[in-house]
Amino acid sequence: MIIQKKYFDLLIVGAGPVGSTLANELLKYDRNFKICILEEHKKSGTPQQCSGLFSKNISDVVELKENEILQKIKGADLYSPSNFKFSLNTNKIQAYVIDRTIFDMRLAKQAKISGAGLLLNTKFLSAKKCKDIYKIKILDKLKNKENTIYSKYIAACDGASSIVAKKFNFPKMQCIYGYAIIIKAKTNQDKDFISKNKVALYFGEKIAPDFFLWKIPRAKQKTIEIGIASKKKPQIYLNKFIKKQKKKKKNIIHKMGGLIPCEMRSQIIKNNIILVGDAAGQVKSTTGGGVIYGMKSAKIAANAIFLALKNNNNALLNNYSFLFNKSLGAELKKLKFIRNFLNSKKDAQIDFLIKTLDKKQIKKFIENYGDMDTVSPLIFELLKHPELWIDFFIVIYKILKNYLLK
Repeated sequence: MIIQKKYFDLLIVGAGPVGSTLANELLKYDRNFKICILEEHKKSGTPQQCSGLFSKNISDVVELKENEILQKIKGADLYSPSNFKFSLNTNKIQAYVIDRTIFDMRLAKQAKISGAGLLLNTKFLSAKKCKDIYKIKILDKLKNKENTIYSKYIAACDGASSIVAKKFNFPKMQCIYGYAIIIKAKTNQDKDFISKNKVALYFGEKIAPDFFLWKIPRAKQKTIEIGIASKKKPQIYLNKFIKKQKKKKKNIIHKMGGLIPCEMRSQIIKNNIILVGDAAGQVKSTTGGGVIYGMKSAKIAANAIFLALKNNNNALLNNYSFLFNKSLGAELKKLKFIRNFLNSKKDAQIDFLIKTLDKKQIKKFIENYGDMDTVSPLIFELLKHPELWIDFFIVIYKILKNYLLK
């Protein structure tokens, strides 16, 4: 690692999609801004810790490259605790399975080409504010040598276990632990699963308490990801599942895990330091996905930092928190409400919910207008279709009667 510059306008900790997007967006405003990105690992996107399942809405924030796409998803099978299957099938692409290493490296390379400095194998250690600038200690992991750099602002894009958030005592947030394996598709059953271009989700207290278990096809690599998120012992539940599915451990080629935020932090800006992405809890509580919301938040943060730098006014950084809550915060709160609702239900109630939704007209409506990232469009579309109001009213009445009176 060679540090050619020591003074920066912005230090970004974490070279994932969120950190790289923040750098790219800020440099669109002014290529003269001095930005440094720290990445603890030898390259961005490694080790792989994310499923790489992005909804079709990824196109709102970035254009995917064909070599990054492992599979295009057009539907989903939801399995209730009693193994009732609720199938959603569409002819349109609903999501993409992405090679996160290739994707992350491409965005980091773009940031570097745009003018950001990128320090790999470099760890953030600490920072101390001296008047209007931070004196920052970093570690060159290859040489095991500490260095010092300076920056006006710091952006933590270093995930749910953010070292920056810990160092500066940001409010804690609830998290669950995600654990997944990638296994070779050897059996006819596995190959058939891949060919259907669908994901599978499994629910139940004995299968995946607190969340759900998932299977994701990865056609280009001829593999399947099986994962789970839970407050405790996710590996035990996953091992039970793969044993039941008769998967051979010798076919497992990769294991990964990490924290997944269950809620947003109550504070995401403090003393010229901002948290973005998973570090801020900007994650969908319903699915655990955070890349799209994190990249959208990075664009909001870039605008706030630009205004603060342009006007030499630190107070303008507060625009980040205000605009995030205004444009994205409300939707994430709705998804959090849904997650809390689902987590509060017993297996029999989840069975009832999935069976109740399996009605032809309602199922078709969900297939046409459902969205992995948000619930608002589904509600708005329902308002445009009064012919379905009675069907939905009956379903909601049955669900509420079953949940509230038992």
